[in-house]
Amino acid sequence: MTVLAVDIGGTKFAAAAVAPDGEMLARAEVPLRGPGSADRTLSEVVNRITERVPPARLDGIGVGSAGPLDPRRGTVSPVNIPAWREFPLVDALGEVLPGGPYGSRATPSAWRSGSGGAA
Repeated sequence: MTVLAVDIGGTKFAAAAVAPDGEMLARAEVPLRGPGSADRTLSEVVNRITERVPPARLDGIGVGSAGPLDPRRGTVSPVNIPAWREFPLVDALGEVLPGGPYGSRATPSAWRSGSGGAA
């Protein structure tokens, strides 16, 4: 199972395609370019990965983000990105990588550590 891993940070987004054996097949980082740029940054970082690893090879997506996260609605409101209040992360990923289905869930271990996870 090859997965797309996305890290949503306050100054940059990072992504990687990771093979079942843990090999990183592609990696990209894109800096945030000011207020309101997070949605474009998400699209750009994912596109940099899918230029090298076709979306058809991706079996899943994992996202690391500051919360709060609403897994029922598929939204995230990272405290470090004020422009993203109730941002429809699952829908945004579906636009960048059509052909889902995508959903969201918070992992218990992530919640215990103070962060949320979406997949």
